[in-house]
Amino acid sequence: MTTISVTLLDEDPEVLERQVRLLRDDLRGLDVDVDFEPAPPVPANAKGDPKLSHTIVVTDATSSVLADLGRVLGDFADHGRRKVVVKDGERRLTIEGPVDDTARQAIAAFFAD
Repeated sequence: MTTISVTLLDEDPEVLERQVRLLRDDLRGLDVDVDFEPAPPVPANAKGDPKLSHTIVVTDATSSVLADLGRVLGDFADHGRRKVVVKDGERRLTIEGPVDDTARQAIAAFFAD
């Protein structure tokens, strides 16, 4: 079993929340478990609703699904010039759109290991 964390980066919290939900929906099409990483605790005196975590945790990713996961993340980053940070244990990969052939090769190599 492999656990991959996928963090989206954007300066606009509303855009970030939409992107996280879109990516989660895209990932649910794969044969993996997808959930949000728990958001940090909200201070007792904070006003408003707690924000959605911007990190998605993908578990039960078998080697046969990892290549598909890499393609989905590359396509997601490419569309709309998004920035995605992928962590697999100590390994880390930043995918930032637009995604060219060199970046796609790096993504494929990361998910092939």
